[in-house]
Amino acid sequence: MGSAKTILAIRTSAKRRHTRQANHLKALIDGGGTADDVNVALAVLEEAYSEVVRVNAKYKQADKGKEQDAIEWEAEINTFYMGCRKAAEEYSNKEKEKLDVAPNAKKRRLELEFEREQAKLDEQRKLEDIRQQSQREQEDLTLQIEYQRQLEGLKSPGKSSFKPRFTSSINDSDDEKRPREPWPKISITPFNGDSRTWPDFELSFGALINNTRMPEDMKLLALRENLEPDVRRRVANLFVASANYQTSWKALTDRYGNRQAIVRIPPGS
Repeated sequence: MGSAKTILAIRTSAKRRHTRQANHLKALIDGGGTADDVNVALAVLEEAYSEVVRVNAKYKQADKGKEQDAIEWEAEINTFYMGCRKAAEEYSNKEKEKLDVAPNAKKRRLELEFEREQAKLDEQRKLEDIRQQSQREQEDLTLQIEYQRQLEGLKSPGKSSFKPRFTSSINDSDDEKRPREPWPKISITPFNGDSRTWPDFELSFGALINNTRMPEDMKLLALRENLEPDVRRRVANLFVASANYQTSWKALTDRYGNRQAIVRIPPGS
């Protein structure tokens, strides 16, 4: 073991190295260095501090009279070192939190963008549903108006009529000057139960009622109104509250439209 004077010189050199490293660490923290750089500097500072403690222990053994001074000196170095260590650890933790927050912030931003897009799509779907609903209601209203016009004709005794609307594409000036003759009315003669007249009834009723977009319940009402009273009584079961138009129409077709039955079923049966 060297003399106390030699060890004291080594201790002084170790302290200077410790101080330089502490100042370097402080500069990194104040200058916004990376967490990795701060951690490396802290590791070097720990090594310098360990060297100071080791040399000071030798000094205490070499000069027993200075042992108390050496203890107090080491306590001062320890306080300085622990302050540097705490500052470095706090700085590293903050930097780590920043790194953790960045991906979370990006993830949240993407989530918000996705939610906005979903809300936009939902709004577009709602608007489209409203548009389609409005269109369906308009079509239903048009059909109801058309049906009411036909129903007015059905209420007349004997025959009902419906006058379709046609447009002419003739643009010849001479034709335009000539007075136009009205289109003939297309009538539905109520079915009287005679199978021989069924084809004519089926043709006219199909053109004006059956093959249109009229609602099923309105078709059923129109079918009932276009049967003679005695026929209506015979097939009353086809027009009960739970009746279905397609079923009722098929039943009448099977009963009166069967070509073989036409020659067998007498009128009024």
